[in-house]
Amino acid sequence: MLLAAFASGEAARRAADLGTGCGVVAFGLALRFPELVCTGVDTEAALIDAARANAQALGLGERLAFVLGDMADKAAGLDYGSCELVTANPPYRVAGTGRRIASPIRQRALEAPQGALEDFTRAAGLLLRHHGRFACVFLPARLGELFVALRSARLGPRRLRCVHPRPGAKACLVLVEARKNARPDVTIETPLVLHAGARGKAFSPEALAFCPWLGS
Repeated sequence: MLLAAFASGEAARRAADLGTGCGVVAFGLALRFPELVCTGVDTEAALIDAARANAQALGLGERLAFVLGDMADKAAGLDYGSCELVTANPPYRVAGTGRRIASPIRQRALEAPQGALEDFTRAAGLLLRHHGRFACVFLPARLGELFVALRSARLGPRRLRCVHPRPGAKACLVLVEARKNARPDVTIETPLVLHAGARGKAFSPEALAFCPWLGS
């Protein structure tokens, strides 16, 4: 939902969500833009089935489509140059690092096989129209790798916002927006702090203002 909120700064009519999972970002975009049509792509059949069921339950089945496919496979048959917006939550953890997760699907979603990041950015570059926007969430520690991949896909970074779990804590995520065929000209926005207290779990007023869905 943070990615959906970050990506919704400008109206869009045609979008794609790469690595869509159960469709959360696509749903957020559809709720934000009543005229938007979005296609979500993922390699996990169970998640695609869940996304389709969720779309029907939310009454969004006519505007949202979910496709089983691989980012390296010509963006799952989507039309090149057709999108004004592409979003992605690429697998950002290097395989074999970090804490293991009980869910095999979640573990695969987090771990990046060789070339995965480049597959995502290349697919985004192919799908976007001239000066279309690519928004993604990634790890701060690998931001340099992301910028290299963006440049290879002719995506110029334009906006960056660090996400911090609590006041005084290091950034845990970074939200990045790039534009196709644009020169790099990055605006670093005010950091987003998710939780107000040092130990509390309640979302901060700042986080709720940024993404009201967090309070739902």
